[in-house]
Amino acid sequence: SEEEAFAYLDWFIGQAAANGLYIVLDLHGAPGSQNGYEHSGAASKEAILWHSEAYINATIDIWQFISDHYTKTRPDLGAWIATYDILNEPTYRAGGTTTKECWEVFDQIYDVIRANNDNHVVTMEGCWGFNTLPNPKKYGWENVQYEYHWYNFWDAAVPYGFYFIYQDFANIGRNYEVPTYIGEFSVFEDRENWAKELAMFDERYY
Repeated sequence: SEEEAFAYLDWFIGQAAANGLYIVLDLHGAPGSQNGYEHSGAASKEAILWHSEAYINATIDIWQFISDHYTKTRPDLGAWIATYDILNEPTYRAGGTTTKECWEVFDQIYDVIRANNDNHVVTMEGCWGFNTLPNPKKYGWENVQYEYHWYNFWDAAVPYGFYFIYQDFANIGRNYEVPTYIGEFSVFEDRENWAKELAMFDERYY
């Protein structure tokens, strides 16, 4: 039930607050799946969310309930939520990227959050690079953050230095003065280069 779900979530956020920790509230698996990956709870291996009005409305309702709860019912806990990460790795097709069809749903989620007079930072993820998210002015989005997950699956052939250069070039013309958050990345088994790659993130202020 809704009450039971919030009881668990309230407890978790309360524990974080007691230890001085802010949290990122991330919807990892939306109704119907937003990407078809197993970590979204998908059984069909398809990104059905975007192709079902019922699933889209259910996802919007989830965020409306969350926003309402942490703005009106438990604002004391809401103060410890750093951002709403509205959908993890959203891809319009399984194995694909984030597209305009996804942006339209982002916009509806953004609107229900703001309709609650909720000013939390709203994080929108783009799979897998800067060309997958729009200029926020297109939708009138404010107080938003853009997130990317960088996994260099070609690490054997493409050194990480070149991978970062590619991402820098991909960002040309897409610096919308929006904070950028690299929520996930990996150097996989290249243990010797973990420190080096972490330094690259620091140097670029990602």
